[in-house]
Amino acid sequence: MPGATGRIAVIACVLAGCSANATIIRGERDGGIVYGRIVGLGEQNLYVKTPSGQEVGVPRDEIEDIDHPGNVLAVVGAAIAVFGAYYIWVGLPKCEVRSAAFCVVGVVVPAVVGAGMSAWGGGVYARSHAAAKSPVTAGRRASVFLLPSVQPGTDSTALGLALGGRF
Repeated sequence: MPGATGRIAVIACVLAGCSANATIIRGERDGGIVYGRIVGLGEQNLYVKTPSGQEVGVPRDEIEDIDHPGNVLAVVGAAIAVFGAYYIWVGLPKCEVRSAAFCVVGVVVPAVVGAGMSAWGGGVYARSHAAAKSPVTAGRRASVFLLPSVQPGTDSTALGLALGGRF
């Protein structure tokens, strides 16, 4: 059974679709599906970076639905984590009789794998959902940097550093 549990976890991860791209479904009159990573929201468009690297603006009034990535992986991961927690509860007392491999692989791994899958899927979903509601960032990330500064009006020019950033 422990070997089967590990295989089930791996298969579930693969089948859950470990993608970070959203599917934007446009209305019937506009047609089509746009697939890619949501970059941000403009005044009239939702901007999506396609797998080919092209940034596409989809008019907001044409969007019928958005299928954000990660939600399936989060749910499947949570189910595996719950199963793993149950298996720890049931299997841990048997660790005294069974081998260490049974305890690690058969008892602990399903809970850890499930929790990891759920956390990763939830994070991907949250980032995609937030990008669809945030202003366009055009792929830029927040950054903090140091700037040289001069103190005017002193007898000796004092150089210093100032903290700046783009958020």
